[in-house]
Amino acid sequence: MVRFILPVKALALGKSRLDLPAEQRTRLLEAMLIDTITATLESDLGPVVVVSPDPRALEVARTHGASGLVHGGRLNQAIAFAVQDERRHAALLPDLPALDPQELRAALAFAPAGFVADHCGLGTTMLFGVWLSPKFGPKSARRHEDAGYTRVDLPLPGLSHDVDILEDLYAVEALGVGSRTKALLAELGRVH
Repeated sequence: MVRFILPVKALALGKSRLDLPAEQRTRLLEAMLIDTITATLESDLGPVVVVSPDPRALEVARTHGASGLVHGGRLNQAIAFAVQDERRHAALLPDLPALDPQELRAALAFAPAGFVADHCGLGTTMLFGVWLSPKFGPKSARRHEDAGYTRVDLPLPGLSHDVDILEDLYAVEALGVGSRTKALLAELGRVH
């Protein structure tokens, strides 16, 4: 069993590099969070907790089967705060709208403690193990590797494709996104 931790900053402030109006960006973040929670729960590996200072993100979590935990610190602090016991945890980015539950299972079976690098190979989309020591941020893949975590060397397109810029959004759309993200993209006329 794994306890999944999804750290979410204030939805209205997130993903500032996405070239979208603020209201659309907030709605997209919410849709991606819902799709990430849904796919994670569908893996049947364990519970999901969303860690955030944002009441809306916490409400979304509870409405979609996750629990909420209030924490206003930075990403790595929020993850460390959410690790509450000696069971296996997985810190997972909340902007993985093409996440496939099978990919989660495969990644977590790869090693007792490890990480999944992003599609560029430089960042991290998931860190897992017991008593996590998160080092998310620019070039975090190298920092997690240096800290002793095993790099998961499997083709995991949905798990490795987070969304930071519009090109990332188009890439995950081609992979096949969850229903909330898909519906929003159709509404916004951004389906390719």
